Amino acid sequence: MIKHNDIFLINKIKGNFAENICQTHFESMGCDVSYIGVEHLSNHFAMMTDHKRKQVKNLKDLFQKMPDFLITNTVRNDAALVEVKFNKNIKNEKDLIEYSKVLHEKYKHIINLELPVYFYLVTNTKPYVFIMKANVEGGRPGGFYKADDSKLDGYYFFTAEKSFTEVYKNIILPALSDIFN
Repeated sequence: MIKHNDIFLINKIKGNFAENICQTHFESMGCDVSYIGVEHLSNHFAMMTDHKRKQVKNLKDLFQKMPDFLITNTVRNDAALVEVKFNKNIKNEKDLIEYSKVLHEKYKHIINLELPVYFYLVTNTKPYVFIMKANVEGGRPGGFYKADDSKLDGYYFFTAEKSFTEVYKNIILPALSDIFN
């Protein structure tokens, strides 16, 4: 039987893998990447399940709802929050739409503040990486793009010293193709 702490650590490995891909992607573009997710602040705090004090529960709830990264595009003098996920169950556009809805629900508290939020999704099938923009209009999910979609390079945040798709095609795609094939 898998214990709670084991499940946490299994998910942490998958999350760290996806976060490493995202971090490498944005740093290779020339962006600054800062961890802000709870698991990077304190593993013990992230695994706490027995909250004797309401204030500690509230604190944990707050930190667990923070996206993984603050990414600063130093060339454009721009910044956004980025939540990173690994999901092996994304097989088609319908799966993307449904998963986008789940992420929008989970992070609606941040989205409702009208903060710039993106979801960086790593999968185990090509194209391996998707970007989903959180949309504040009516709470509906924003658009999602395959990482090789050149439309991304037209968006202000996705071009720094190098473009998002350039880094994807030259670095991320070859690495993930080696890993998953």
